[in-house]
Amino acid sequence: MTVYFAVAGDIHGRWAGLAEDLRVAADFLPPGAELSAVFQVGDAEPTADDDQLAEVHHKPERRRLSDFADVLTGRIRFPAPVYFIGGNHEPWRTLDENGGVIAGGARLAPDVWFLGRAGHVHIAGIDIAFLSGIRPPDGKPLRTWERARSTDPRVHGYYSVEEVLRLCTAGTADIVLTHDWPTGSAYVHKTAYVGDPAVRRALELVAPSASFHGHYHRSERFRTLGVDVFARGCFEQGVPEAVAVFAFDEATRRVTPLPHVAA
Repeated sequence: MTVYFAVAGDIHGRWAGLAEDLRVAADFLPPGAELSAVFQVGDAEPTADDDQLAEVHHKPERRRLSDFADVLTGRIRFPAPVYFIGGNHEPWRTLDENGGVIAGGARLAPDVWFLGRAGHVHIAGIDIAFLSGIRPPDGKPLRTWERARSTDPRVHGYYSVEEVLRLCTAGTADIVLTHDWPTGSAYVHKTAYVGDPAVRRALELVAPSASFHGHYHRSERFRTLGVDVFARGCFEQGVPEAVAVFAFDEATRRVTPLPHVAA
């Protein structure tokens, strides 16, 4: 059996835009096929009010309330359930109170679930290992309790020591979701090659068929450690840069990108 799923890059609170891109992307499915799930790779920004907006680390010029309130009321709907991990721009107090799917947290809105900080879940027949957040600039993650004590919203967007261990010890999985890329690409951002060595180490240990990432607002594909790595772009970059569709073969456990070319 083949399972079809979509992966979306950073949407930064543009939930209506995500819904529209998913409708476009779904047109590239084979006749009669449907999306089983949508995986969003962080910086979703599900802020429904000003209090939640205050929880998000932003540059002042990028501070804006999302349209997630319209998701809550059902005015914005999606063609399949949306599962997202956290990036470095999220209402982390609200998300941590929910805990995510990994901790038995309730859905945030109709057809929208937060996966959690880190762990291993089974969705639509696919085994998924995931990690929210990014590495601190000094490369030294805090313990979870240390991060919880911080009053700096930026710090809450960093993963903890325990969460990296949880990802790396999750066992084998079909796909990995993280916000940052693994090292191993040829993409230079500012003055250095991008990527997190901890994410690369996780790919080595978890040995997925494919991994999916966001963060740099760039669509990219490369291969490292025998893993097909797919980075997705940012909202407004369209299909397939920001949102793309993939096929998962339950017999072979392989992931294949679908061509997004109109006939």
